[in-house]
Amino acid sequence: MYHTTGFSPAAMAALHQILTHNYPRLPQTTGRPPAMSQSEEIRATLVYHRRNRTQTELAESFGVC
Repeated sequence: MYHTTGFSPAAMAALHQILTHNYPRLPQTTGRPPAMSQSEEIRATLVYHRRNRTQTELAESFGVC
């Protein structure tokens, strides 16, 4: 995981805990359900910023397309 995100698994777990505690996912009232979990969203964001991958590549990697 370090090569794609720049974080060790322990650091990713800590980051996930901090973000989900401070920014909980609000109940969805309209629209489509989220395509990815919060942990996948965090990981995709980190990969996007670290590797400068296109959104199309990320969607394919995370099985969203």
